Amino acid sequence: MTFSSAGQVKTALINVVNQILEEKSDKFVINPETSFQRVRKISFENTMLFPMLCTKGSLCSEILSFFPHGKLPSPSAMCQRRSLIKSEAYREMFLRFSASIPVRNKYKGYRVVACDGTRLNLQYDPKNPDTFMSNVRDRKGINQMHLVVFHALLNSVYVDAVTKYGNDIDEYDAANIMIDRSDSESKDILIFDRGFDSINLF
Repeated sequence: MTFSSAGQVKTALINVVNQILEEKSDKFVINPETSFQRVRKISFENTMLFPMLCTKGSLCSEILSFFPHGKLPSPSAMCQRRSLIKSEAYREMFLRFSASIPVRNKYKGYRVVACDGTRLNLQYDPKNPDTFMSNVRDRKGINQMHLVVFHALLNSVYVDAVTKYGNDIDEYDAANIMIDRSDSESKDILIFDRGFDSINLF
């Protein structure tokens, strides 16, 4: 498949979402035989796409921006629908959508993949021991997650990703997780910075 317009990208993404719904797997949805069967204001498709399109506004303002006027669900309804979808569904959506993008550009038959990590700031919550960090004196601290990705450089496609709690950062372990679950038939050249230095990765 080739993407020549934003509409084609959106169609490909929605097709993947519909595939996940049709499978009715308990791997992706809680109570798959009953969840998302009735027609409601918040469809499975909208429940999957809504968090991806949220910005930094409140839940109420994000709902106003996302849904058509006159068909606004309540914030509690959105939270209830979101709780029915497992995080594995988002990973599956990411992998299937990425796989639909052709990898045409290679270097001497190899896919060139870079690996690096970044911190993701979260809402301030000092009671969360997994994400709250206070490493600077006289500062109130911050909540963070950590994201490590594989990025196919010559095709501008994210291949895989691993998230960890801010207090459980281990880029080396994240890289190994992605290598272990990668396509065994893929011929890749992996590029890491010095933070990933280890004999095992070499």
